Amino acid sequence: MKTLATLDTISRWEKEINNLGGYTESWGLISVSDESPATISVSDNVAKGIFALAAGGFSSVAVEENLLGIPPVQAVSVALYDSGDAHIDTFALNEGHGVYIFGANGIETGTLSDASAWTVCQASRTWQDKVDIAHLVVENDVLTALYNRLSQYTDSEIIDAITNIDAFAIAIDMKALELIYMDLANSGFNQLYQTKATEYARRYAAELRSAIQRININIDGSAKDPNRIVTQGMLSR
Repeated sequence: MKTLATLDTISRWEKEINNLGGYTESWGLISVSDESPATISVSDNVAKGIFALAAGGFSSVAVEENLLGIPPVQAVSVALYDSGDAHIDTFALNEGHGVYIFGANGIETGTLSDASAWTVCQASRTWQDKVDIAHLVVENDVLTALYNRLSQYTDSEIIDAITNIDAFAIAIDMKALELIYMDLANSGFNQLYQTKATEYARRYAAELRSAIQRININIDGSAKDPNRIVTQGMLSR
């Protein structure tokens, strides 16, 4: 699914959300040589990587000849995108040794040019993984809602046929915030966090129902009316 939610979009709903991550010690990567920066080999469909930096912020790097250059500053994760800005996978960088790294979704595998690029970071905790998961959850929920009417098509054909995919932007924000507050509530009980997680779960369900009712489906040029795709038997969680 096209990237619709980001750390910026969720902060529109909760201004303090990106400050609640705190700090954590984690493995990361850094290019120690300016003359010959370390790289990660990636598959043909990866067009760029967005590095989450330990000091905060992000660095977007274009892939050249299947190689993704590692920045000269500590990075704690790498989100991978194709040429259409669709998220493919994320290197969580949990390995901490060796030259092989693996995507969190099990899709992508990368090879480091130099194992000495590993470093221990005092990192600002980022919610990017929750935003990435939210995209996957919403995509799966949409496919479940459409399955009975479009079961003859593949998952990717159905998603690609939704001509107004931006209709799900708010739903993804809501799911990301639900996941984040669930994480915060589970890290140390806080009634406010639990209440917010419950509220964003409710708002997600409402936004998802609304978005599914508004979608336009165009498979094989059929331009089907969305009301002929989704009936009143709506998805609920």
